[in-house]
Amino acid sequence: MEKILKIALLVALVSMMVPTANAGLILYTDRAEFESAVESALSFEGFNSSSELNDDLSINTNRYRTNSSLVTEGDKALGLKEDSEFTVSFAHDVFAIGFDLNELNTTDLNYIDSAGHEILGALKVTDVWNESQFFGLISDVAITSFTLSASGSDSALYGFDAMAYTAGPVAVSAPSSIEMLLMSFTVFLAFYAKRYRARV
Repeated sequence: MEKILKIALLVALVSMMVPTANAGLILYTDRAEFESAVESALSFEGFNSSSELNDDLSINTNRYRTNSSLVTEGDKALGLKEDSEFTVSFAHDVFAIGFDLNELNTTDLNYIDSAGHEILGALKVTDVWNESQFFGLISDVAITSFTLSASGSDSALYGFDAMAYTAGPVAVSAPSSIEMLLMSFTVFLAFYAKRYRARV
């Protein structure tokens, strides 16, 4: 018995010394991998019109562009200056965000969010002129907003498009009084029938 206690104590001490893994933030550069890794429904915003912007989003710009090199999906994308800050805010907690950047040609972009994640140079200038890139992340902490900011001072435009993010909670209606009464009655009948059979 004493030997078992010593082994258990040794195992406990060793397990305290082994660093524990904390997911924190998982980054993706491939949209298909990102979407298959997300374990909940995703909402999608194509940034084709300010009047069609999803109700659970707000953005700090209204610069929609039709330049084909800026657009990934649909007819338009947001046209953003590389030397300005761009912020997206969500009306609910979000745990996964993914989007396309197009034509990031001169300045790396930094990513920071409301959960405290900060990635300097998260989005790099592409090797090929006007190339598109995907940036996605899954967080174990809720995010309510994020900002992209330049690490340089170039005013060139880049396209922000095709954003997927964790969908908001779905409202589930409470059962009506009639439904509750029927469920209670059904439970009562089932209980009574079981008791009746037990007597017989």
